[in-house]
Amino acid sequence: MQGKITGTGTESNNEASKRIKEVTRYLDTLLKHWLPHGVDYFRFEPNRALEIRHEGRLQSIEKIQLTIDLVDIFIRHVIAHNVLKPIEEIEEHDIRTSTGVRLNYEIVISLEQGHVRHPMEAALFETPGGLGLELTRETPFTLSYPSPVRPSALEDDELERWMDDFATRLINKEEPKPRDVIFNPNKRHPYVTLTGGVKPVDDVLIEAGLTRRIAHLLIRKANNPRVNNALEKNGGVLEGMDIDLAYRTHEGRRFRVNIADSFDLVHDHAPLITMRILPPKPWTTDDLPLPHVILDTVMKTRMGLVLISGTTGSGKSTTMGVIIDYLLRRKSINLLTIENPIETMFPAHEYPRSLITQRELGKHTLALSRGLESAVRQTLNMAMVGEIRNADDAIMALELAQSGHLIFATVHAGTTGESVRRIVDMFPASQEKKIREMLASQYKLGLAQILVKGTQGQTELVMEIMKTNPEIKLFILNQQEPDRLFSMRELLELYSSTQHTQSMDQALVSLYKNGRISEDVMMYNSPDPSALVYRQTKLGIRLSARWDATGAQIVEDTSGTLTLAPTLH
Repeated sequence: MQGKITGTGTESNNEASKRIKEVTRYLDTLLKHWLPHGVDYFRFEPNRALEIRHEGRLQSIEKIQLTIDLVDIFIRHVIAHNVLKPIEEIEEHDIRTSTGVRLNYEIVISLEQGHVRHPMEAALFETPGGLGLELTRETPFTLSYPSPVRPSALEDDELERWMDDFATRLINKEEPKPRDVIFNPNKRHPYVTLTGGVKPVDDVLIEAGLTRRIAHLLIRKANNPRVNNALEKNGGVLEGMDIDLAYRTHEGRRFRVNIADSFDLVHDHAPLITMRILPPKPWTTDDLPLPHVILDTVMKTRMGLVLISGTTGSGKSTTMGVIIDYLLRRKSINLLTIENPIETMFPAHEYPRSLITQRELGKHTLALSRGLESAVRQTLNMAMVGEIRNADDAIMALELAQSGHLIFATVHAGTTGESVRRIVDMFPASQEKKIREMLASQYKLGLAQILVKGTQGQTELVMEIMKTNPEIKLFILNQQEPDRLFSMRELLELYSSTQHTQSMDQALVSLYKNGRISEDVMMYNSPDPSALVYRQTKLGIRLSARWDATGAQIVEDTSGTLTLAPTLH
């Protein structure tokens, strides 16, 4: 492989650019020709004929002979599509780090009835003649209906039966296993969320008015008094509404549902429906092994607040369920959960030593604050209160922790440091000192997590871990000494060797060093990429020129002095 594709002057640069455009256009034209005819695999190997797979049979296309130069440009074109750089700037490092990693490529074909996407997986492979490229068409996501389904043509009772069947098929779908399904009124198909993105459910069609009918069906099935009252006050229409509820199939499997009014190209208003598949029971530490420091800390903590931070879909509820399951199996606990809706089911027969009460907002209690107020009189020692969204939720959780309970909650924040600011900012400035004092005394363990795509397409959990200590309490109180002004990230890294805390950057770097995520994934997901560049040596890594243009040019020669490396051309 060459270095960057460059010429020696303006004219040669223009010629090189023209050549690149011709070759990449040829590749796309080639794919656009074969994909609609059912070809699902392409093999580009230098000095050989193009190979394709059609109806399970490999065949060589002898009239298309592939030169090293041609395949090199194809490879750079695909890599550029993944790392979001111009093809002219693709370097040897980009090619090396892309070898052995699953890449993505996509062809869009314009037809009279609209655009058709053909997503593909790409992989580089080594041959005696140089690197080759494989493109494999991604298998469309379907639910194995005999023919495409049009639910909008069904009567209401038939639609209810179809919805149950659709949900059951979705739950039972394996490889790839979906996390959510989204009914968007402006799309022709429902979409599922998978690791790394979303995909349409190709054998189900959405037509005008369908999401409104499904939304009313879900509301009727949920039978949540608070939702029903809100809908009645809104004149029975969904315009301007945001609704959270649960949907249960006839087999007892559950979904968390959000219904939100959204813009519809045809009718101006139409509900957007997002349904999260909920597990039938909590994951265990066998399903999701957690660091020992987390499990040891919660086992030794009798009272206080455990906060799990992250964005929607980052697995906060799953992690919380694993921790609580671990405690219920090892201690005698009187547990209360209050959620909107109930996401994690704790079957009573699984925990003979413990008592478990589960309440849903709007159905079993009208407000989280009221449910927590009542909890004080229920001889509890542990409560899971779902998401803290406002000052009322936060103060009740803190007061319950203060009164001798172990409280688990989630909050929308990117790091444990942000979780402190998020809660403090829920209150007026006049209460800041009081809230910081309560947090400093009660915030015992903080986790912040994200899910990222691994080098082989797998999902990787990245987790920041905070254990309270005197310096972290001073950080929360905003009372650090002038010569000890540390951020939460710095404190977590400072105490990582003695208390086994870790920052989000440390967690990302660990996965990168073990080859489980790419450099780009590490950097894109760092809370502060610039700070990571500055600390790369301390963290035990060396970044490429893509992320550290200056540092990547500095190399150490045999005499131990630092010199500038020659620039590749």
